[in-house]
Amino acid sequence: MRFVWFVLLMAATSSLLGQEGMQNQFPETYFERGIELYREGRFNAAASQFRNYTNVAVTSTHSSEAGYYYAISKLKAGHTDGVASLQQFLEKNPGSLKITEANLALGDYYYLKMRYGNAMRFYKNVDAKAIDKDLRPQFNYRKGYCAVSQKKYKEAVETLKSVANTPGEYRDLGSYYYGFACLMVGDFPQSIEALERIRDKGYENVRLYLAQVHYQMSNYDYALSELEKVGNTIPRKQVEWLKGKSYFRKNNFEKAAESYRLAQLLPDTLAVEERYEIGYSFYRTGDYKGSEIWLRSVASGGDSLSQIASFQLGNALMKQKNNREAMNAFAEAFRTGFNADIAEIALFNQSKLAIQLGDYSSIGLLDKYVKLFPNNSNAKEAVKLKARLLINTDSYREAVALLDALDELDAQTEEIYQRVTLARGMELYKSRNFNGAIELFDKCASKRVNADMGAQAVFWKAETYMQQGNVALAMSAYQTFLDRPYSALTEVHPYAYYGMGYVKYGLKQYEEAALEFGKFTLQAANGRYDERMVHDGYLRLGDCNFMTKQLEEALKAYAYVSVKKGNDADYALYQSGLIYGLLEKSDEKLGVLKRLIDNFPNSRLIVDAYFAIAEEYMVSDRSVNAEKYYSEILQRFPNNPMANKAYSPLGRIYYNNNKSDEAIQTYTKFYDTYPGTAEAQAANEMVRKIYSEQGNAKEYVRWKKSRGGISDNDQDSLLYDAAFSAYEKADYPMAKKGFDSYLNDFPKGAFYFSANYYLAQSNEQLKNTAEAIKYYSLVALSNSGDLKEDAAMAVLKLLGDGPSCDQIMPFVEVLEPITHSRETQQNCWKTLMYCYAKNDNIVLLESISTKVLADASSPQELRTEAKLVLVKADIKSGKTDNAIHDLKNIYSADNNRFAAEAKYVEAEFLYSKDSVEACKNACYAILDGFNGYDLWVGKALILLGDAFKKETDFFNAKATWNGVVENFDIPELTKEAKAKLDQLAAEQSAVLKTE
Repeated sequence: MRFVWFVLLMAATSSLLGQEGMQNQFPETYFERGIELYREGRFNAAASQFRNYTNVAVTSTHSSEAGYYYAISKLKAGHTDGVASLQQFLEKNPGSLKITEANLALGDYYYLKMRYGNAMRFYKNVDAKAIDKDLRPQFNYRKGYCAVSQKKYKEAVETLKSVANTPGEYRDLGSYYYGFACLMVGDFPQSIEALERIRDKGYENVRLYLAQVHYQMSNYDYALSELEKVGNTIPRKQVEWLKGKSYFRKNNFEKAAESYRLAQLLPDTLAVEERYEIGYSFYRTGDYKGSEIWLRSVASGGDSLSQIASFQLGNALMKQKNNREAMNAFAEAFRTGFNADIAEIALFNQSKLAIQLGDYSSIGLLDKYVKLFPNNSNAKEAVKLKARLLINTDSYREAVALLDALDELDAQTEEIYQRVTLARGMELYKSRNFNGAIELFDKCASKRVNADMGAQAVFWKAETYMQQGNVALAMSAYQTFLDRPYSALTEVHPYAYYGMGYVKYGLKQYEEAALEFGKFTLQAANGRYDERMVHDGYLRLGDCNFMTKQLEEALKAYAYVSVKKGNDADYALYQSGLIYGLLEKSDEKLGVLKRLIDNFPNSRLIVDAYFAIAEEYMVSDRSVNAEKYYSEILQRFPNNPMANKAYSPLGRIYYNNNKSDEAIQTYTKFYDTYPGTAEAQAANEMVRKIYSEQGNAKEYVRWKKSRGGISDNDQDSLLYDAAFSAYEKADYPMAKKGFDSYLNDFPKGAFYFSANYYLAQSNEQLKNTAEAIKYYSLVALSNSGDLKEDAAMAVLKLLGDGPSCDQIMPFVEVLEPITHSRETQQNCWKTLMYCYAKNDNIVLLESISTKVLADASSPQELRTEAKLVLVKADIKSGKTDNAIHDLKNIYSADNNRFAAEAKYVEAEFLYSKDSVEACKNACYAILDGFNGYDLWVGKALILLGDAFKKETDFFNAKATWNGVVENFDIPELTKEAKAKLDQLAAEQSAVLKTE
């Protein structure tokens, strides 16, 4: 049995070996078997046969074909390297007859994988004519579909046309995508033909595509009809979007707007034309707020459509009463100017809105309109608007410009002209543009329709001359006012006497000045007038009577102020004390002066009062009492420039009372504190006298040596007297030479400060300004006693107009605490506030501002400035809790340039806190309430543009800054506005590049 099995096994083995040998001898059998298996769809087995074939067939005509079948069998069997194998075949066999089949296979492979871009890459290499006719529709469909998916619609049209026109399995699908592709390339008739063919065959987008085609062909009713039949599978937003566009083209804006709302679109997803259509539809249906976002997104483009959008945006904003932004929109519609008709209407609308808002630019806009469109039907209306503006406007600058341009004025218009010129003159007066104010007052006074306003103009002209220091012209103008008919009926009539009184007071015509101040106080008592000025009038009346020795009358005038405790009541008490002294009423003098000390401890006259009391005690032989007051001066006010005057009488009291040691101590301190003054020399003489009387000359020598040694006093005095004599004779060259010689020989002589002071005066007379400043400065910045104030004033005068803070500050700081002139002191405060603010010296700035506010006699404008300075300092240092409240107190109480600045500071503060809407409202308030202050109006507009930009409202930002450039002639404003426009343009350009 085993043998039989062995024989059978050997026989089988022999058979197999024989067969394998036969195939190795005839490899074609592998190829043929592979073909059979491939046709049977047994791709793995087929691939094995083709692999065997290529392994044993050394030379064969089927090697290329076998390679193709091997690769495609692997592809169809799902081998991971099937694609790579087929691509390798294509690379190695570029001339193979199987190239078309290989590319087709790869195209189909990727098509079925929905990788249409890859599929298209191989389909392009397929020769359609080489494909079996029955398979050709499938190939063309698939290739066309790939082209559609790649948005290569022209190629899709060419490929799918034959599919759509050939009956068969792929005709409907082909028609569907062919119709779509034709739609996309604009071949609408072919698109309709293809899509109509399959209208009712269940393709969900067919009706939508038909609607789109009809829309493109302006068949809007057909489009809407198709859209009504679109199935629920199509997104409603897409359907409503197309319905909205169709209704828009039919001018059915109500339904268009309804569909646009249902479409729920966003501006950044649409073209500018489509955005405009939506915005316009909303506008036409009364949804003005809804139209804004769409029209704004178009308006900033700078092209013809942007002009139209800007115009419609202006209309929409105007409908919402947002006239300020509407004005900006019309401004842009005019500025872009592509369509002249739109530009004309836009400028006219902008002008009307500017008038309604009382905007600074209203007259300029109307003038521009009349100039550019003189023959337009609206030109007459523009002239009427100008006339109406004159009745209602507070924009006095523009009103004056308008009326100045008119050739003739009727009576009504002439009265309006007087009102606006007077009001504009007052604006310029408040902003210290005095020359401009005088010009306006002259214009008002030149008209005679309203006598009251004409008279007021002359009065304010006189006041302006007083501010300029032109006394002669001021006196003439006051007199002209008083001589005018009806001047007595004006409210300002008493103030003319007040001003005239000051003119004559300044000219030292005290009797005449007293008459003028008397008239003022008499009239002021019969009406409600500024109490501060009334009190000041009584004080000057008292001064004039004092100077003319009408002492009892002077006492009455001073008593009016001191009893009412009005401004400068301390001065009234002091002057009363002096008068009581002249009347030899010692007790009354001492009484009023002690009232001054008790009631006004911070008075600028406090030291004077102490001196006057001490001197009165000295005169009445009460030296013990005098000693007390002189001592208090030195103890309580050691740094006061007048303190030096207390040393000598106090030393004399000690000397007379045989208190030699106290006397020497007093004179010594005086000598050491104020060296080089005439008073110090006198102190030196008293020390020498005391020591001499004590028979203690050696002690005096030691005293003197410790202070530089004993000089030749006679030579010292002789040289100084010679120089001073030349000075008194106005021989300034000789005086200069003499004082130079004296200071060279006695650099710290007894007359050191006096010599420097008169040397400075001699140089000033000789026009040696630099030398004069040098010697005045030395006196002003040293303990030079009575010369200190005059020297500081002289330096400030010689420095001229426009000195830097660094140049003037040392002298102003010297002058401020020692001057007896209230006007000088207030000017010092004003200068110090400016310079401390400029140098960021917050501590000293607050100190000076506090002084201003503590002085009830400070002018209102100076007080407003001080309040503003303190608030700005708080904001700068981070103390912002009460900033808004404090600023409101400033701009609510006044209407001057500092009030305007306060409102701007508020707007700026709100902007820094990102309170953008509140900032915008504050800017609008400046435009409405402070439009006479060009600087702050311009700055407010620039800040308003910043606020718009922060809200990404670039349209309004640009329009606002353009308004500044076009309507202001202040270089700093136009420069800043241009810079912001350039920056915005650069930023928008950068954004476009990144997109």
